[in-house]
Amino acid sequence: YYAPGTAHSPLQAPQQWLDRFKGEFDMGWDAMRSQICERQRGANLVPEATPCTPRTSAIPAWSSLSADEQAFSRKLMEAYAAMLAFSDHQFGRVVDELKRSGRYDNTLIIFIQGDNGAAAESLLGELSEVAMFNQLNTHRHDLQLVPMIGTEKSKPVNASGWAWAMNAPFQWSKQVASHFGGTRNGLVVSWPKKVAEPGIIKRDFQHVIDIAPTIYDAAGVTMPEHVDGVTQLPLDGVSMLGGITGATHSNGATEPRTQYFEILGNRALYDNGWVAATTPRRLPWSIHYLQPHYEWELYHVDEDFSQANNLAKTHPDKLKALQNKFIEVTQGQHVQPIDDRFIERFNPGFRPNIMDGRKQFTYFPSTHSLSVMSVPMLESNWMLTAEITVRADDASGPVIARGDMFSGWGIQIDKGYVHLIYRPSHLEKDIQTIVSDAPLAAGKHSIRAQMTPLSGGQHQLTMAIDDTQVATRLVVDKIAFSRVETHVGRYGDIPLVSQQPYNGKVSTEIVEVTLH
Repeated sequence: YYAPGTAHSPLQAPQQWLDRFKGEFDMGWDAMRSQICERQRGANLVPEATPCTPRTSAIPAWSSLSADEQAFSRKLMEAYAAMLAFSDHQFGRVVDELKRSGRYDNTLIIFIQGDNGAAAESLLGELSEVAMFNQLNTHRHDLQLVPMIGTEKSKPVNASGWAWAMNAPFQWSKQVASHFGGTRNGLVVSWPKKVAEPGIIKRDFQHVIDIAPTIYDAAGVTMPEHVDGVTQLPLDGVSMLGGITGATHSNGATEPRTQYFEILGNRALYDNGWVAATTPRRLPWSIHYLQPHYEWELYHVDEDFSQANNLAKTHPDKLKALQNKFIEVTQGQHVQPIDDRFIERFNPGFRPNIMDGRKQFTYFPSTHSLSVMSVPMLESNWMLTAEITVRADDASGPVIARGDMFSGWGIQIDKGYVHLIYRPSHLEKDIQTIVSDAPLAAGKHSIRAQMTPLSGGQHQLTMAIDDTQVATRLVVDKIAFSRVETHVGRYGDIPLVSQQPYNGKVSTEIVEVTLH
């Protein structure tokens, strides 16, 4: 079972794969979507009369973009395609080995490629996904950095228009679980020894929860009721094995099926060929809500494959029945109450974790990195104290670093001078740096970094050495959020500052963090 996370930012690929797709998307996303829909009909991937749903006005027309914006966006799509093709190539190597070793014919392969529908989390695309999460508007500067897209010097996020094009013929995208554009992915099953009809396309309603029951069924394994003394939750899905092998117990389109969908408040219920769905209250690339409540839509997807014809006004009784059934189904599935908060759900403390209720943290130097969830976010009100030992005046090496060249912060000794670097984005103009006035003398030292909130969204960044304040910097509405690990007392490849090779003359002994 292989469901790679490839179709997901950051978009990166080897240069030779990036070169393969140069110029392939010059037509823009409007024309690309039309071409995809035509190919889908021609390949019988969708019913012949399936309409390609129109672009929402919230996504700009390709022709409305400037020449620079089009060049930037084309490169994003080239990187996306290159990464996807490179991933497919690697999976092909696995399949080739199965064939070489004689195991291919009796190997069940279940392949899903997608990201809950292509992601439209940036309207015009970003060079750095961290800038997107930080809600920083770096797009104007990024337009001059097109050659970096797809390389290790970028963490790109694709534009919403390309996501809409790739989700053809459906509406919407990732995050919008109410519509097939935000949930429907292609599934490929291979098992030459068992597949009843090789090469056929099936449109049975299946859900990702059916994968595990299928594998258990194929392997002849009954799922245990208890594992290590823990009672297991029952499987919600059903085996697809009958449909794969042609057995009579196939879960085909004629089988009754009810399935709920819900992500961040966007929700739907599929019930035997009908779908009741909410209209998005927040667009995937925005943190702002469009209206105070959710409207509902209704589609008869047995006859309307792409959810193009909203029947809510003509079939109000059917819609009401499905709305009630959604509540009934989800009450037993730990879905209620529906919570559509967005930014708040990513904040520390929202999900149970090791840091809940704690204000003080102690870290020791290690050759291992600390995962993102093992270090507090350190956003607006914190103090960090590092105890170090310097053995020579020209000591160089890291004290602590969280993040990378795209966002983060760190303390490093460079030829005896202490550098505190605070980097909200990949742009040089956003970097705040405090450097000690003189190199550290040999011996023990204490370095303190502190972030203090001020009024009006401003913050004050301060560094002190041996209880003597060195300098302060004003940080305005830009917090150095990072999804990268933290390194304590280890020199790595984190380019937060001009790097001097670690010369073994400085050692981090302990780092303490206090949240206020």
